[in-house]
Amino acid sequence: MKLHLLAIRAGCLFLGLHLACAQDIKVGIVGDQTLAPATGKQYEVLRAGVAALNREHPDVVLHTGDLLESLGPDYAGPLSPEAYTAAFASATGILNGLSRPWHLTAGDHDVNPPFFSPGNDTIRRLFQTLYLPAREHLYYSFNSRGYHFIALSSQEFPNADPRWGVVFRAHISQEQIDWLKADLRHYADKARGTAVFIHQPLWYQWADWAAVHDLLRKAKVAAVIAGHFHYNQDEGELDGIRYIVVGATGAITKNGSPEAGDLQHVTVIGIHGQHVRSVKLVPLQGEAVRSFSSRRDMDRVQALAVNLSNYFNDTGMNSNRVKQIEGSNQWKSCTGDAAATLTLHSIGNPLDLPVSVTVTVDSGNFQPTSSGFNPKVCPGSDGTACQLPAGTLIDYSNNSAVQPSYRACNNRVCAGTEPLWTAQFPSQTSDERPVSQGFTVTMGFRGTSGRALEVKQSFTLVPGCVP
Repeated sequence: MKLHLLAIRAGCLFLGLHLACAQDIKVGIVGDQTLAPATGKQYEVLRAGVAALNREHPDVVLHTGDLLESLGPDYAGPLSPEAYTAAFASATGILNGLSRPWHLTAGDHDVNPPFFSPGNDTIRRLFQTLYLPAREHLYYSFNSRGYHFIALSSQEFPNADPRWGVVFRAHISQEQIDWLKADLRHYADKARGTAVFIHQPLWYQWADWAAVHDLLRKAKVAAVIAGHFHYNQDEGELDGIRYIVVGATGAITKNGSPEAGDLQHVTVIGIHGQHVRSVKLVPLQGEAVRSFSSRRDMDRVQALAVNLSNYFNDTGMNSNRVKQIEGSNQWKSCTGDAAATLTLHSIGNPLDLPVSVTVTVDSGNFQPTSSGFNPKVCPGSDGTACQLPAGTLIDYSNNSAVQPSYRACNNRVCAGTEPLWTAQFPSQTSDERPVSQGFTVTMGFRGTSGRALEVKQSFTLVPGCVP
């Protein structure tokens, strides 16, 4: 009896004459390096991530893909084989600094063909030549410390994404599903536990992912881990499977608060048998964040970021850029107003929660004489900040598309589509040079966890009128 109790306390079960131990395994996770500035800073962050994981002493390390950019400038063509090989060697050389074995699943930036040559598999074949575990196909499996790990491929169909673009191609082929079924049948029952890692979180297309989830559920998989989004989110458990998206380890991030995705980190996951016991976020640049955000909050952040990007298509803003009058230091609005004005017309609240909005006047030589929020859409605003009610000024929204209300009015101002914010300007710049005036829009909300999450967008008012 004493032996039985001690065995349970040690994480083991005494089964007849056999002592079976569900030994823990500590798994390190590295996220994306892509879409970062071409200065190589992303690999400085990757080095910091490797050092941080070495301090955590994981048993095995998984890289969720997008280790390097496979395409040249403007993504018009692939890197030369020589350049790609050199970049791959340099990046994997950093990973070789890990004190434990590491494994990689291919990301879209690792293997995708140029946008206009979907049949070009030059880079994909080169990746498979350089990364031997994926030599036969991009999906594979391996064992570590009695646990089974499966690297699934989200890249069988190029230039697809589960959130936008050709979303219906963001799925797993029947060939890969058949391989997964055979792999689980052969290994899962013999392993202490099983974990899956993949680049894109293909479960966003649930109709396609359901068949995969059903296989993983029956095999009692502990975790499915993805990257690709460049921000972290913990989706919780479904049928005992923990779904997790890790953020960037050097890649471009959202412009905002660390809680909303402006965060470089690595992750350490503790697995005990068929269950995830712990998830630890390890920030790499001194951020105070120590835990993952929720899927619900990060979907909201994504919608806010898309919403803010609408200003590029805001006819109110673009047509209200200013023009010079006869070469003198006199300026007026492109719309013909005597005084220049600027309106934020495309920005509203796509969420189900109230959103705070501020517009900061940054440095420049054309600072507004007055500015403020529209009291019709910002009740109680003091002119410097707005608490925007849910759904205000938005026609429809999801986490990849947001349409402002005025677009439904054929880009005209109609009832209920008044601008969110308006500024008036002087007729002259302060230094007699061409207009250059910056602004930053910040939107934020308090999420389900109680955290304050913010995203930002900066823009500059410059000379030049859009036809």
